[in-house]
Amino acid sequence: MLCSNEETSSLFDMYATWNRCFTIHEMAEWAGEITDRDTLRQVFHNDSRFISINRSQFGPEYFLPEKTGFRWWANFNLRLAAIQQTRLTERQLTSAMNSLRLEGKWDSPPADLLNYGQQFGFVVPAWSPGFYVFPIAYLLSQLTSLGLRQARETFADFASPEIRNIALQRTTKEIIESWLSGFNGRVSHIVNCREGLPPYKKMTLAELGSIHGCTRERVRQIERNFWKKMVSPMLIRESPLIPTLLAELLRRQGSLLANTGQETTAFVCFLAKCLGIPFVQTKVEGLALLGYSASDLTELSLHGSVVEVINTSRMAEKLDCGPLPCLGRNDLNQIADAIARSRFSRITKQEKVYLALKQIGKPAHFSEVAEAFS
Repeated sequence: MLCSNEETSSLFDMYATWNRCFTIHEMAEWAGEITDRDTLRQVFHNDSRFISINRSQFGPEYFLPEKTGFRWWANFNLRLAAIQQTRLTERQLTSAMNSLRLEGKWDSPPADLLNYGQQFGFVVPAWSPGFYVFPIAYLLSQLTSLGLRQARETFADFASPEIRNIALQRTTKEIIESWLSGFNGRVSHIVNCREGLPPYKKMTLAELGSIHGCTRERVRQIERNFWKKMVSPMLIRESPLIPTLLAELLRRQGSLLANTGQETTAFVCFLAKCLGIPFVQTKVEGLALLGYSASDLTELSLHGSVVEVINTSRMAEKLDCGPLPCLGRNDLNQIADAIARSRFSRITKQEKVYLALKQIGKPAHFSEVAEAFS
């Protein structure tokens, strides 16, 4: 039986603040009055403040306070960002995770703890087996030292599920619109129109000058002054930019890929621009990549062997080993698939014949070639 409800509640509150994993055996030893370990285990499973680790696998089952789990993943990403290390082997990640245990070691990343990190995009599987990438750490590495400090403070707040849920419920569009409305009306309108933030259409300097009764050069000055303010430490600290970026990354589960046809993407790219984070629109299917510039994507083209380009797996592997090593498996697969479709739509007759014969594996009649390609 368990001890009194008040004592049990106090004990659970204490364990909810622990900064490491623990077992039911440890807790039972701490609270000698508690003898029914199965009941105690079930209570932990039903308490959202704890993460169950290794529940259905061999070996002891561990519990980790949810706040501690979030804090660990956030701080781990911040440390990786500081040393610009955003790709680890399975062995390296396992070694880092073992810091959550008082005794013993895991031989591989525990699935439950890994899934928790993937839920927020703190870690995602790389295309290459045995590797993991950290897209949030990759973007954080491009912030200034002031930005990193504010990110650390924001993550500390987000460790509270209540605060985190409130932040995740607000969209980037809502926050950016509210923030821009705090500027002078003319400044806000010019920035919205120059950036093409929905529902505003992208406008030229001359068009905006005509609307506001000033020269195009004056519009240029207003726009330039706005972007100069973006490097002000005071503005960055008092603005919602960093918390909004982190909330957006958590919502996207670490995906750095955005569809330019979606309204949200315009605000995400604007947010990145405000923080000095590069972004680039690829040449395929209106996809945009956060954290990359045009020079990073020189290899991301539709040229090369048609067999290689239209083979999604081969293309994803090439991108993973080349220009896009910090993207997760899903992002790489989506880009490779878009490249394949785009390249296939421009395929020549000679390439069609080549692909059909390659599939058949021997010289064939025209009718066989036509059938194989279709």
